[in-house]
Amino acid sequence: MGVPETAQIWGQTFHEATFRTLRDSGLFADMVRTGTGRYVLGVNILEQTTHGYGATFNVHYVLHDQQTDRDVWAEDVTASYTFPGTAGAVLTPYNTEYKALMRACGRNLATLLEDLAAQPNNRWRGP
Repeated sequence: MGVPETAQIWGQTFHEATFRTLRDSGLFADMVRTGTGRYVLGVNILEQTTHGYGATFNVHYVLHDQQTDRDVWAEDVTASYTFPGTAGAVLTPYNTEYKALMRACGRNLATLLEDLAAQPNNRWRGP
């Protein structure tokens, strides 16, 4: 299944994961998919690489306030995940790489939430 070193998370898959993560966090008062809310989160996947039993997922995020037409927060978030070496990983390198990439992606989204929640006086918080 799959060719080693070709594992990739598609943009639409990451978009959906990002939307659900933010919606479920309650960090924002309201979440819409249309880009018509006050705040729009721009997301650009900069890098997704696999290496051995691990992967790295790097994303540039920009939170834009449409009311003031200003970016209110921006950050590059890099997350990695590495499995311990196992016989199963050697027999199924593509699956191991893809799973590591998915876990690195999950860590990236968790870091995104932590970083947004840590911002002082963040106006985007829900009630």
